[in-house]
Amino acid sequence: IMLERTFKYLINSALNQPKVFVHRDFMPRNLMVCEPNPGILDFQDAVLGPPAYDVVSLLQDARRDVAPATEAAMIARFVTASGDRPEAFSAQYAALGAQRALRILGVFARLCLVAGKPGYLPLMPRAQEQLKLNAERIQYWLSVGAQPSDRVLRFLDAAGIKERPARMNPKKGEPGEKAK
Repeated sequence: IMLERTFKYLINSALNQPKVFVHRDFMPRNLMVCEPNPGILDFQDAVLGPPAYDVVSLLQDARRDVAPATEAAMIARFVTASGDRPEAFSAQYAALGAQRALRILGVFARLCLVAGKPGYLPLMPRAQEQLKLNAERIQYWLSVGAQPSDRVLRFLDAAGIKERPARMNPKKGEPGEKAK
């Protein structure tokens, strides 16, 4: 049941973010150094998705580590350029990082078991660590007082991460002043 709640939270979290062009496989090996902008390869799976997704793809790569200081600096740069609130972006980043790590673990397991490509097995512990780190980040933001909106709180409650208190509104359902 906990896994089901977690999936529901991750899906709803992603669906409730704005939609932009998302490469989905935005990583160093798919970038070429050229002027005036980098060349982008392997973009056939691009879709509309949450703005943080490609940032997660680049900074939580399945094949190489990114130093925590570099990750923090790049997140700060993206937040500044996008105008997002740092707390809100960090929570989205953590949720999408967890979703992406789960997706990568599933892809690597399929490639190993179905396609007979065991070369992906050594990469799985990295994705497992990224999943754990992102779950810890979600808990951290809540522990330092991040106040999710009621909509996000519903998803956190459904995932078993943070309880949403029952609302006490004795006048709910009564017509408003204009309707009286």
